[in-house]
Amino acid sequence: MKLNPSKCVFGVSAGKFLGFMVSQRGIEVSPDQVKAVMETPPPKSKKELQRLTGKLVALGRFIARFTNELRPFFLAIRKSGANGWTDSCQSIFEKIKHCLMQPPILSSPLPGEKLYMYLAVSEWAISAVLFRCLSRKEEKPIYYVSRALADVETRYSKMELTALALRSAA
Repeated sequence: MKLNPSKCVFGVSAGKFLGFMVSQRGIEVSPDQVKAVMETPPPKSKKELQRLTGKLVALGRFIARFTNELRPFFLAIRKSGANGWTDSCQSIFEKIKHCLMQPPILSSPLPGEKLYMYLAVSEWAISAVLFRCLSRKEEKPIYYVSRALADVETRYSKMELTALALRSAA
């Protein structure tokens, strides 16, 4: 393997890697990505809504139940017509902006440490969060995963959906 010295950085405590900030504390959202979302005005066209949704999807691994939260956006994109932006979309957008003001820092598990997982199942999405428990009152997220259900999966029983959420988190 050959390394390009002009592209390498050694001896730093934190840095940007694949669009995320990596430090000893864990993996954080890049301030540039947060700023881009915060400065985005409400979309006025379907194309702008698609752009906004793309920006938000890139931050999905830092927001619990992300696919559930963005459902109004996905429904607005599917709507025919110039603009499907609704009051529901606006309130969700404000809620996501609020979450991004202090996004969680994804931590790394320690070898031999007990890990826990929350699973969430809704009518049209499944979600999971893997976390470590530092004390009874403090939990550190390691990974968030969320996805929409395919049409056939919406007919699964709650038990089957829970198993699917567990499998999707693996």
